[in-house]
Amino acid sequence: ADRVTPESSVGVAADRMIGKVGVVIDAVKPHGVTGRVRLGSEEWRAAADGEESIPVDTAVEVLRVDGTHVVVRPRGAGEST
Repeated sequence: ADRVTPESSVGVAADRMIGKVGVVIDAVKPHGVTGRVRLGSEEWRAAADGEESIPVDTAVEVLRVDGTHVVVRPRGAGEST
């Protein structure tokens, strides 16, 4: 049976963030956790998924959660047009 273990709550929080759209409030740069994004009422430290910096006020989408920060890409990036 599916038993809920205490450590799974971290995974649930991460799952809740994936796909969320937010806005950059402190420029996010590649290769390191340098920026910040606002996701709803929360602020998260963020890292860029690609090789490009993401400027302030850019709409971003959360790809994954890595420990205490989120990995984001500009909204619409990687989608076929």
